[in-house]
Amino acid sequence: MSNIVPISELKSYTVALKKVTSNEPLILTKNGYGEYAVLSLDKYETMQNEIQSLKDELRKTNGLLRYYRETERSVIDKMNGKKMYSIDEVAKELGWDE
Repeated sequence: MSNIVPISELKSYTVALKKVTSNEPLILTKNGYGEYAVLSLDKYETMQNEIQSLKDELRKTNGLLRYYRETERSVIDKMNGKKMYSIDEVAKELGWDE
């Protein structure tokens, strides 16, 4: 991160913004501490897409974990003499019956 400048440089914002590259944001400091990051729109959109992909992947993982917990619960119930649910029944209960 070599593009670190004091916020006072924004008085000539065109000079400061020229330091923004597609690979590296411009970090603006206030009182010697990082306060803001200025990045290209392409980089921002890429980051947003990556965040959405990670959220989607997390939803899938959480769904699988819930599926495994429900399946485990069914096996334990069967061992205790209760009805054991089929995979189709568990999937339907989880809303996966498409």
